[in-house]
Amino acid sequence: MMKFIKPFLTAIAAFLIGAFWYSSYGFRTLWLASMEQKIDDSNMFVAMGVSFALMNVMAYGIQWLIQRAKVPSSYGAGFIFGLMISLFFVTTSLGIVLAYSGKTAFLTLWAIDASYQTVFLTLMSTILAKK
Repeated sequence: MMKFIKPFLTAIAAFLIGAFWYSSYGFRTLWLASMEQKIDDSNMFVAMGVSFALMNVMAYGIQWLIQRAKVPSSYGAGFIFGLMISLFFVTTSLGIVLAYSGKTAFLTLWAIDASYQTVFLTLMSTILAKK
């Protein structure tokens, strides 16, 4: 039972981290300036719903990868696994996409978005690796 609940709970944690990360207490002002566009608040509910759904997909995917890769059942092993997945795949992919975005501040945008992805994916892996 816990193997189905734990990924869902890590997705909630990732979502809450994002709520802070992109709030006025976090990087909202700098992030919005780097986006070089206004955010339509009327679509925010849909965007947040899609984000939460995709965070669940990521959490269950990380759990699956941890099991298939036989990552040792420890917080340290989960931390390293999540950090490496984030740095070698997620932040690099995001950097490639943003490099072609045409945004003048794409490095700032990449730093904010990639660091958020790294934090929440590393947290997910850290928690999910421990049985």
